[in-house]
This record gives sequence, structure tokens and C-alpha cells, in this order.
Amino acid sequence: MDINSIKIPDVIKQYDYESLLQYHIDEVKKILPDWKPSEGDLMLIEKQASAFREMHLRAEFNELARAFFLTTAKNSDLDNYAVFYGVERLKGSKPTATYRFELSSKLEYEVMIPKDTLMIDDGGTKQGKILEDVVFYIGDEQKEALVELDEYCQASDVELTTLQTPLPYVYRIEALEEFGGGATKEDDESLRKRILLSLADKSTAGSEETYKSYTYKADAKIEDVSVYSLIPGEVLVYLYAPNSDEHILERVHKSLSAEDVRPLTDKLVINFAEEINYVIDATLKIFENNDSAQIYINAMDSLDQGLKNLEKIGADITLSELNDFLRVAGVKEVVFTSPKNRLTIARNQIAICSSKKINYEVYDEKY
Repeated sequence: MDINSIKIPDVIKQYDYESLLQYHIDEVKKILPDWKPSEGDLMLIEKQASAFREMHLRAEFNELARAFFLTTAKNSDLDNYAVFYGVERLKGSKPTATYRFELSSKLEYEVMIPKDTLMIDDGGTKQGKILEDVVFYIGDEQKEALVELDEYCQASDVELTTLQTPLPYVYRIEALEEFGGGATKEDDESLRKRILLSLADKSTAGSEETYKSYTYKADAKIEDVSVYSLIPGEVLVYLYAPNSDEHILERVHKSLSAEDVRPLTDKLVINFAEEINYVIDATLKIFENNDSAQIYINAMDSLDQGLKNLEKIGADITLSELNDFLRVAGVKEVVFTSPKNRLTIARNQIAICSSKKINYEVYDEKY
């Protein structure tokens, strides 16, 4: 179901001030037929005030009504709506960074910094954990590992410099990059989509929608999911989560392997969707005597929105769609240099526009 195609509920009405004012004037004329409203008339001023007040009240009633519908509820209203379906807004995703761990000297035996060891910053206010065992074999002096910051954000420049439980053989800890690849709190659009998917959560047959719902729950960075089967008993799950590492696959596997999610006979194969990069190179032919710069901006905005909707696993890229995005009011024709043909995308792939080169020129109907 495409929730964006559902019309706004009829209970939400649209009003304008002039219509409401005219209604109030007409009501007065029913009692005083000879009254002719004029500028400065005290009764007219009172009716103008009434019309303004009614506009605000009706707008408030509309906002109250929106809170009761999945398509229009937002913020905390949508959170409360989600409670009925056992769904919570995702807090976000924690960013990661690569760290280097150095020993004070070469050792004659193997040592290890265990997975999930906590690290803190100099002030002791921020912490994170190591996502994998850091094993130093005989002769090793340094190793690198991924560290996850214990904070829901997209990125952070905080540096974790100390192990919370000191190890005598660890001499130095160095951040090789800033924390990145995280995500902030889930937005309304994503939560709405998951509420719809959650209706399949109680399925015991391992439906496609059930697997999708629990995959999205695993991490807020997941933007799209494809679920299908080619062999009975084997479920293929492909996900698109930009700038993510392999640890997200572990979280998805854990989410989908719960007893109330995965049928006993299902074997899960979970992986990232293969990214197919393409370039859009086109020229817009804009009618003369138009504001070419504004038309160009409108075309680019339309293209960006259209590409966002096309950024789905298994979605083909067609020239007709790209043409529709760019051919806004004022554009006579769109001439494509790239792509030349339709891009056919498999069920385990996703097409990503890596760059856009859009020019424009004035269309002269005389030639």
C-alpha cells in the first residue's frame, strides 16, 4: 500500500477568511436587510474579528483531527498512534570509528582486548564499546578495530582515549577517524511506513512483510529492504543502509532470528544490496522569454525528489521517468547524454545516482 496516495480525510476541511467573513455578513443581513457594511463600520469590524477567530478555531480543530489518522498524525501524536500497534519510534543509530590499539612492547604470548570492552573520553562523560575482539598474536605491536560511540547521532568528533578497565599491556589508543555513519531519531515518514508493516508482525508463516518489518526495526540506518525466496526454506534478505559496516548485518540477523519471527524451517541469508551507480547528463531546452534560472531550479528540485522515490531495491531506472522529473513547466524538451537506455535493476540491487550534470539552453521555435 502506498500511504502517500491516500487522500486527506474528509473531516479535515479547508476554509478561507473571505468566505467566513461573507457568511457572517450574510447572517447579519438576514436580520438587518438594509445594512450596508462600510470601512470603519463597528459592526463590520466585529464581524471581521469573528471571522478571524473562527479561522483560527477551525485550523485548531483540523490539527486535532489530524492526530487521529495515520496519514496525517505527526511528532508525539504519531508516537501515541504507534502504541496501538506495538511500534516505537527508533532512537537512531550509533556512529562508529576505526581505532588503533598499540602495545607497550612485543609480547611472547597472545593477548586480547575482548569485544564489548568499554572506552571513555578524557572527561569521562562519553563512552563507547569495541565491536570485535582485538587479538594481538605473538610479535604484533598494534591492531585496528571498530568502536561504536554510545550515543544516537550521525557523527561526532569526540575521542575515546582510555579503556574503562585498564589493561597493563595496552600502551596507546588512537582514533584514526571521527565517528560517523550513525543516524538521528527516526522521522515521521519512516515511522508511518513501519506502522503499516507492523500489521504483519504477528504472522507465524514468515511472510515477506513480517521479515521487512523486523529488518527495519534492527537499525534506523536501514532505508530499504528486499525479501524473497528462490529455494524453498531459504529466505534472502537484502538491505540498503548507506555508510554502514558489517555489524548492521549481525543486528538484522539477531532481529530476524527471534523465535516469534522466523519459522524453524527458514534459513536466512542476509546481505547488503549491490549498489549500481549511474550518471545523469542532460540538457534542458527552455522556452524563450521565461525565467530560465528559476525553471532550472524547479527542474533540479523535481529531479531530486523523483530520484529519492526511485532509490529502492529492485527499482528500474527508465528514461521516461527521468524525463518526467526534469520536464517541469517551461521546459520544452530534455535531451539525455546519459543514461542512454533503461537501467534494469535486479531484486538484490539498488540504483544510486552518483552524479548529475544538468545544463540548460533557450529553445528557439524558429529552428
